Amino acid sequence: MSFCLDFGKHIDKTLDQIAEEDPEYLLWLDGSIVNKFSLSKNGRAMHQKLAVEHADSLAVVKTYVQEHSSKIKHGLEAKKKVVEARVLASSPSRKYHYHPFGKRD
Repeated sequence: MSFCLDFGKHIDKTLDQIAEEDPEYLLWLDGSIVNKFSLSKNGRAMHQKLAVEHADSLAVVKTYVQEHSSKIKHGLEAKKKVVEARVLASSPSRKYHYHPFGKRD
């Protein structure tokens, strides 16, 4: 059986599930990613609280991130492609593309 988180927004999910759904979260827990939240006062406080209250779980996460870095990297790349596709689809220039049958998209 795979390790499940016992805290946070992905409580009761396996590390494999989190790596596929939200790889940034694992990297944030591991401390190897910095984002706007982790730089905020609340983000720093939350990370410190987790480090104290869930030290054993975070040790498992750190080991997982080290051992599965390629899987996490793949998850990040897949998520980036989805975001890029959404941005492209909502691009203002899209309204000028025409349908192959002469209708506007």
